[in-house]
Amino acid sequence: MIDRISLITGNEGKAREYESLLGIKVTAVKENLIEIQELDVVRVVERKAQDAYSMLRRPVLVDDTGLTLTEWNGLPGALVFWFLDTIGPQGILKMAANVTNRRATVTTAIGYADESGVQVFTGTLNGTLTTELRGTTGFGYDPIFIPDGHDRTFAEMSSEEKNSVSHRRLAVDELRKALNARYQTGTAGRRSLARRTGTTPQAGGRSVLNVIGAHLYVEDADGRVLLGLRHPDSAYAPSTHHFLAGHCEQESAIACIVREAREEAGLEIDPDDVEFAHAVHLVDAPGTQPRMQMVFRARRWKGTPTVLEPGKCLSWNWWHPDALPEPIVGYTRVAIEGIQAGRLYSEIGWP
Repeated sequence: MIDRISLITGNEGKAREYESLLGIKVTAVKENLIEIQELDVVRVVERKAQDAYSMLRRPVLVDDTGLTLTEWNGLPGALVFWFLDTIGPQGILKMAANVTNRRATVTTAIGYADESGVQVFTGTLNGTLTTELRGTTGFGYDPIFIPDGHDRTFAEMSSEEKNSVSHRRLAVDELRKALNARYQTGTAGRRSLARRTGTTPQAGGRSVLNVIGAHLYVEDADGRVLLGLRHPDSAYAPSTHHFLAGHCEQESAIACIVREAREEAGLEIDPDDVEFAHAVHLVDAPGTQPRMQMVFRARRWKGTPTVLEPGKCLSWNWWHPDALPEPIVGYTRVAIEGIQAGRLYSEIGWP
């Protein structure tokens, strides 16, 4: 399965909830999407997912949620967002003060979009609308909805308990199944290809899959290079200085750099301001998969480097190319030296 995804939302709490449910990195991205005025959350999500992918051009999630009251014949449905935005959950309770049949249904629809199109996954729970606000956690209509089989609102539950029973959990479970099936199929295909073409570097005749990494090279006004100190628990190069970097997903290398710069360091970069600077083709040891580490220079950017993913990076600092910090990833040093010398290509580890 993929290891990270963007979620269109301005709600960091929602992004954290999805991250907990999916078990992968979920980054909140604020975009102004067209939101059709429709009671059916599925139709709303389909349109939003199409628009989101056309903007980002990478795998993306959107979601929408609806609250319907039996006595209101399907209202407010997906329009509950506007109710919450204008009058809040207390306002909804005031509107429903004279409702005797307080049966309600909540639905979450998740739209997943990538280069192959849009898929929508839904989760629905029946329950009861409360007569007063109950609980202080969660968001949206969490303090006014009690799911069947429980005596507390979502807002009275811990995040772990809510995530184990919520309608969003049901929709995410369907999403996870679909992603697992898709990417396991892709992995199997790649493995079978590796068996046909060879799994280790060979001299001549047999193709070998190379991992592609994308790295950002930026200099400040004093000619110093931006490097990050990786977290000591990082799976790769712990407590070591390295470029801002990432592996390309279903995207171009430049799109990867632009995305990683925004997600990891809060830098906004126009793709037109990015140019190729250097490539390091390396193999760590005989028999291991080779890697092509591509380094791109951003001529301009906006923002100040900020630690946005503290689980990966502890700090961003500027270093003079002649006084690089230690420890530093080996090919990072080689790439910087190559760029300073005006070279475009280096090799490491090849016989």
